[in-house]
Amino acid sequence: MKDTQKTKFISDVDVDSHRMKARRPFKVSSENHRSFIRLEIMSPMSMCRVKDIFGHYWSEDDNEKISGVILNISASGVLVELTERLNEGDIVSMTFTLQGVEEVGNVLGIVKRADDEEDYQLVGIEFTRKENLSDTLTNVELEMLGEGFNNFQDTVQNVLRKYVYTTSEVC
Repeated sequence: MKDTQKTKFISDVDVDSHRMKARRPFKVSSENHRSFIRLEIMSPMSMCRVKDIFGHYWSEDDNEKISGVILNISASGVLVELTERLNEGDIVSMTFTLQGVEEVGNVLGIVKRADDEEDYQLVGIEFTRKENLSDTLTNVELEMLGEGFNNFQDTVQNVLRKYVYTTSEVC
């Protein structure tokens, strides 16, 4: 795995007639085909499988932690580097601290991309809400998740809004 203490800073990005800026500890980047700005960071994180593509469900009590490193994050998801393998379609619960400043926990996500490298796997995880998993999880499994997962996307977006904002000022 890569060094988990580094931060990659990206230059400011023009959006419409406004300049996009970021408060410390982040810098922002954007690509034309993306819906959300991505924050390039390297921050440790942990996750647990909730349900895999084979139908195995893990409760909080019998689930082992998977450690990784967040490489970038946006309002819609994260790109992480893991040594343990996940499959596209797996559902996970993530906990991470953004640059040692903001702790975010019980974040549900669906693995949308899993690219195997020699010693690690790059995994793209899309944030989701508990209620969006009713097609994948049974009612019993949804109840077992508890209430701590309900509004995580709002939590993540609120954290990111503290650091990413628009202004008409020219830098």
